[in-house]
Amino acid sequence: MGIPLNRQNPSELWEGILAVVEAPQTRCYTVVTPNPEILTYAYKNSDYAQALRSVDFALPDGMGVIVMGRLSGQQFRRFTGADLTIDLLKVAQIKNYKIGILDKNGGLSTQADLKNKLSALYPSVNFEVWKVDQATEDFQTVLTLINEYQPDLLLVSIGFPYQERFITKYQNQLNCKIALAIGGSLDFIIGNRRRPPKIVRKLGMEWLYRLAEDPLYRFKRVLRALFVFPYLNLKYGIAKLFRLR
Repeated sequence: MGIPLNRQNPSELWEGILAVVEAPQTRCYTVVTPNPEILTYAYKNSDYAQALRSVDFALPDGMGVIVMGRLSGQQFRRFTGADLTIDLLKVAQIKNYKIGILDKNGGLSTQADLKNKLSALYPSVNFEVWKVDQATEDFQTVLTLINEYQPDLLLVSIGFPYQERFITKYQNQLNCKIALAIGGSLDFIIGNRRRPPKIVRKLGMEWLYRLAEDPLYRFKRVLRALFVFPYLNLKYGIAKLFRLR
């Protein structure tokens, strides 16, 4: 739907991201993990779509993206934000990196939760956490704090569309190697939220697991992923076909 996604296999993508993380800092690279809900929102919001088009790595997340890709002749491999975050934390533990976390006020995990539990899991990593109001925040103050801390990695978990807009808008002002929009990945990692079993994740059925956990909250999101997202893909594909004629 007009958003370029990485089509390399997970090992190739990991090597590319690892090369950025382990090299001396030259600029701030950006990583997002678009899923059907994110891509549906981008289809209807051109400024957000432009933000997604400007990132360095757009890793396909969600089985809906994989399935629709295959139906349109594109071979995508799934790369979840939670798995990527865990892999990067393991590297940070070995390399004694500094990690900054930008989290939203009112989220599931408190500032102390994030810092203390992550420090217990990865004692060789230096963590700093900042909380912000995702929709109303003047980010200049927190930008100063981030750049004074000079993290190797910046994990932005303020929810879409705010996190993707943040890392693309301020990319040239951020003093870090890489900034990643990771959603609620840290809640899973520190145990404040239960992640679906591995077999469920492997089958790409997380959406069904989460729907069963919280049907009232998840129903509209599942509806968009199962029906609205395929419809918009079809609509975009037909429009593109006629434009090419």
